[in-house]
Amino acid sequence: MIKKAAIIELGSSHDECFYSQILFLKKAGYEVDLFCSSVLKERTIHLSVNTIFFDFGKSAYTDIINLTRIRKFVIKNEINKVILNSAHGILVRNFLLFPFPTEIEFIGVIHDAGKILKSSNQKLINKKVKKYFVLSDNVLDYIHSLEIEGKQFTSFYPIFQPDYFSAEINKPKNEFWICVPGRVEQKRRDYNTLLRSLTETKLSDNVKIILLGGIEDKIKPELKSTLEKFSLYNKFILFEKFIPNDVFYSYLQMSDLVLPLIHPTDIWFDKYSKTQISGSYNMAFTFNIPLLCEKSFSGYEDFKDTSFFYETKNLIEKINELSANREFFLSAKSKMYKHAKWNFNYQFKKYIDFIES
Repeated sequence: MIKKAAIIELGSSHDECFYSQILFLKKAGYEVDLFCSSVLKERTIHLSVNTIFFDFGKSAYTDIINLTRIRKFVIKNEINKVILNSAHGILVRNFLLFPFPTEIEFIGVIHDAGKILKSSNQKLINKKVKKYFVLSDNVLDYIHSLEIEGKQFTSFYPIFQPDYFSAEINKPKNEFWICVPGRVEQKRRDYNTLLRSLTETKLSDNVKIILLGGIEDKIKPELKSTLEKFSLYNKFILFEKFIPNDVFYSYLQMSDLVLPLIHPTDIWFDKYSKTQISGSYNMAFTFNIPLLCEKSFSGYEDFKDTSFFYETKNLIEKINELSANREFFLSAKSKMYKHAKWNFNYQFKKYIDFIES
């Protein structure tokens, strides 16, 4: 019997999870179809998989029509494993309200474990989905602490990416690059602390901070004003708009450290330390780049194996220290990423064993 799987993403994000799952499923002998919003079209052109796009959000009626078409395709093509890439929300709930043959198994990926029991939509989704992936062992520990009955949970790390063409980027030999990946928006990262620290402590001349994402319009004036007022423009590499994948990943791979900028004073701190991951983590994990994390993260296994740590008040001092002592930095870096979980075969086996359990 031919093994068939479908990955379904009804939202407009989390496409970073596609490639690893497609890779795992194909290696295990599955035929794979991907269903997702047309919003993701440009971000999925590198995937070697049959992809079917839908326009969601135009109206409730067209959404139902699109969900009906996906259901029809799944049943007609005898797909028996359906992976809901973002197993939450009204569209997923509505999709699962349709009747399906009992031989079709639904498996979900949860991006915010804090909602697994709180959302009324999630309670309906849980009736059809009995197995869930979360995206880190830290989040899995949180899920297990809830002692949810009748569900299976495991973690996987979507940290594998295709080989993008390298963009022509010049990095001077002596420069030390700190990368803050992702859209520049205040609610996700503590840019205020970074900027305040830079006004109080001089950053070493060889250090550049890369804000690797488009800048949110409402913080752009304040950010530019601060950089200009304190003559910090020459310490940053900034991007005004969307960054093509080849440019994005070239800057990322050439960076010496990834800085998540998540601090205990942030409203998102509990989420990013317990119930969900920051995209910064996986971007570092993908290329075995050391993270520079606030010391509160030092108790978590993922970060013990991958990170340097700092106290918030000494952020710039820590950056200067690491950039000044290249020999120490490279020696410490060589001891990181030793856990088996960062290897492809480990993640492949764990993912497929769970899918087929």
